[in-house]
Amino acid sequence: MIHFKPSSQAYNIIALLSVTGEFPLTSIGILGSRQTYENTVRRMLTPQRIADVEGDITCKLLNVSGMNGRRKIRLTKEALPLLELTGAKEYYCENFMKSNPSSNSKHATRSARFAESVAMFLAAGYEFRPYKLPQLQCNDSKLIVGREPLFYPAKIIKTFDNSDVKKTGFTRMTGALLARNRAYVVYNTQDELMKGFDNGGEIKADITVSQIAAFNAGGNSFNHNPAIMFGNSNGIVATMFNTYNKLYEKYKSVRKRGTTYESVHFFTLDSNGVRQLRLMKYPDLEKQILAATFKEEELIHGYIYNAYRKGIYWFSFLSTDIALLQRYGRVVKEAPEQYGVICFEHQRDLIRECFGEKVKVATITLDAVEKGLSE
Repeated sequence: MIHFKPSSQAYNIIALLSVTGEFPLTSIGILGSRQTYENTVRRMLTPQRIADVEGDITCKLLNVSGMNGRRKIRLTKEALPLLELTGAKEYYCENFMKSNPSSNSKHATRSARFAESVAMFLAAGYEFRPYKLPQLQCNDSKLIVGREPLFYPAKIIKTFDNSDVKKTGFTRMTGALLARNRAYVVYNTQDELMKGFDNGGEIKADITVSQIAAFNAGGNSFNHNPAIMFGNSNGIVATMFNTYNKLYEKYKSVRKRGTTYESVHFFTLDSNGVRQLRLMKYPDLEKQILAATFKEEELIHGYIYNAYRKGIYWFSFLSTDIALLQRYGRVVKEAPEQYGVICFEHQRDLIRECFGEKVKVATITLDAVEKGLSE
């Protein structure tokens, strides 16, 4: 028997697949307990009675394809009645029933990156279903997006003004996160290097999301947006950090060129990343934590570091802004013993790999932050 009600494992899997079409089994742990979700998937691969719905429905909900680490799950046609109950049937049929998924490796990689991004927003409690989202408009400036952040897939972002946009302009973007007066361009690097964010595709993505924010979220079409980047582990950040530093030192063109995004917030594709992504709903949270940690006279505003205490300049990495961390690294280089980094406990090794042992590290746990929010 499968329980099909909001927030149940089966409901989440079907909601996810209604937007992505397919999902890599290796990434199922993003949604929650890997063992629990794997058990649910296993049951959904065989005919089961569906509880919590009207009528007596018994069906097989999922198919699995691929071998070893490339196995993916997809919905069966028998799942269509459940999609109708959630309002997803029309969207799913329009996007995934008219053609078979491509076996091209590049397409499969893009599909997996998008699916993992959707899973992160689902697990973090953001609205991500296109058929539930306010429709973006491009004629008048209207506040159709509220304060609660919404994730719009790249496909909607590319066609919001009905223009014919080439796919090559957005090869790495998986979507955009929009809230009132806030917008983020979303990427998923998995385990590949993304050093500069400065090619034509990223510039077009930034411009397009700025236009969307101006028309729909009270933004400014001339603003540069921050980015959100997902990756398999903190190790990819350390690799990017060290690789870009070497290029920065070696080539003047790198120093002059800069990057499209002044801020890039990084989250791992796991439970820690999900919890940090959930904290993005509170844009002033980092300031609140710093205000509770330091005295008012110790706080520093307008500089790359955030506070000064007992001879140490402290930099906050609580927003996981790796672009700012990169710039901070150049300040630290001359006298690392005078600087310190405040980060989450699970990021300690990352900071050590980027800066070595001379820079001081102070940590805070996600548990402590979440407990403070709940009180």
